[in-house]
Amino acid sequence: MGAAPAAGAAPAAGAAPGAGAAPTAGSGGGGATSGGGATAAAGAIGNKGAWLTALTQAVTNLKAKYSRLKRVDLLTMTRAPNNTPCDSSNASGSSVAQYVDDAVMLMVTSGPPAVVASPKFFAKDCNVFTSGGPHLTDAGKPVIAKLYGDYYSVAEH
Repeated sequence: MGAAPAAGAAPAAGAAPGAGAAPTAGSGGGGATSGGGATAAAGAIGNKGAWLTALTQAVTNLKAKYSRLKRVDLLTMTRAPNNTPCDSSNASGSSVAQYVDDAVMLMVTSGPPAVVASPKFFAKDCNVFTSGGPHLTDAGKPVIAKLYGDYYSVAEH
């Protein structure tokens, strides 16, 4: 399924559009996704400093709400192959700007809680996206779900 993930990620819960943070509380495995699933409109958060501010605020909020928080995964949206837009009129729908990845990497800490940059996930082709993304087609949803599931089902993450 799709290209293998490589290091990278994006915004967390309630702060920066377009990203999700999965806090893992307690000593158990799974976590709860805190992101709203909204996608940043072009220019909504248009530079590394703005992303860093939003991510910092999101992690601060998660720490305040979840006292036993062990880990926050910063995860960007699924990208088109090679992070190249599927539709030139909707570039932000299937690609992630470098400044977003840069901001995420600046957030990585050993904790507590640990803040990690989840891998960059790439779609195998643009057929999974509706109108160039970021929304998925009905046929694309299980393909992308498997991509994420395969990664997050491994215990050592």
